[in-house]
Amino acid sequence: MDSLGKILKSRVKEIGLGRQAGAMEVLRLAQEYIDGSFSSALAGRLAPASFKNKVLAISCSGSSAASDLKFHEKSFVDFINLKLHCEAIEKIRILIT
Repeated sequence: MDSLGKILKSRVKEIGLGRQAGAMEVLRLAQEYIDGSFSSALAGRLAPASFKNKVLAISCSGSSAASDLKFHEKSFVDFINLKLHCEAIEKIRILIT
């Protein structure tokens, strides 16, 4: 008989919860980077929007916020990949709202 842990791991994998949990962790780390790397005024204009296929989408209110984000893109990607110990993100897509 299988242990409860083995059964749960296989069920999580089957229904895709592992991917969703991973995406939520990427979004949480993105918010952590925003809060720690940008002024509070600018951080309030940036928000993680989605994560899919190694692309993190960040919503920006205004082109100046998007420009600042573009300037920090490499360090942003490196921060998250370092925290997750893998290459989870390849690029950031900027959504200007």
